[in-house]
Amino acid sequence: MAFKNYNKEIKPTSFSNGGYTSTYIGHVRNIEEAYEENDELYIIDNYIMYISKSGDIQQGDESENFEIYDSSERKKIVAEDEIENRDNIDDIDEYINKKFSTKAKKYKHTFKKNDDGEYYWYSSEPYNEEF
Repeated sequence: MAFKNYNKEIKPTSFSNGGYTSTYIGHVRNIEEAYEENDELYIIDNYIMYISKSGDIQQGDESENFEIYDSSERKKIVAEDEIENRDNIDDIDEYINKKFSTKAKKYKHTFKKNDDGEYYWYSSEPYNEEF
């Protein structure tokens, strides 16, 4: 079977459609405390969001770059990192958590009870332990 491309007859062969890179967004959350008061449930946690961008594996680039944020709003990068080979890390969330836990921001999540007695999310806000 042949195809015409710009009025030239060509035979189909295997081809590459370009490089293979990927971008991934991950979240690492560590619950530090949970308690109930009246009909409200409170959860205090620390949070890191990261964006990982892998290199072009077809070109032999097995690196991975990370942008670390302390909020899902992605307003400010609090840290950056690069690893040579992603395959050397078994659990990327664990790696991010260990390396960047000091950059995490604390949040207080409030859940209220509905008429059926089940909790629903009400709000999340940065948590300051001084209050």
